[in-house]
Amino acid sequence: MSFDRELLFSAAILHDSGLINNREIHVHECCFAISGAEVACHHLSACGHDSDTVHMVGDAIALHLNAYVSARAHGGQCMICLGAGHRRLAKSSVDEIMQKHPRDGVIEALEFETADHLKGTRPYVLTKLTGGKAPKTAFDIYGI
Repeated sequence: MSFDRELLFSAAILHDSGLINNREIHVHECCFAISGAEVACHHLSACGHDSDTVHMVGDAIALHLNAYVSARAHGGQCMICLGAGHRRLAKSSVDEIMQKHPRDGVIEALEFETADHLKGTRPYVLTKLTGGKAPKTAFDIYGI
């Protein structure tokens, strides 16, 4: 699989910027993936990144909660955190990643069970579908 390491790093490190403690836009006002994309775009622009990079990272962040994203249009990013895209990765790769980088505290950090998400947003719908509890995922076997 070929990929741009700088784009991957930028999107990965900034993808939950909408959940930072001192955020200006709260989750009851806007989907954190969208506000996080805006924060990341402003940050990357201020650091002098070109507009193509800024837009690609912004798109990846804004779309990162989608269970499916067109590979043709966007390179096929998918929601890995909750397990929707785990089948795109070899089980041995997932095992290795989970051993090296356990997800301890991820549900709390994402405020999945405690945030008052804006009605109609993807986090709101996910929360309602699971009765306000963190959903069972493919990663539960890792003790998360």
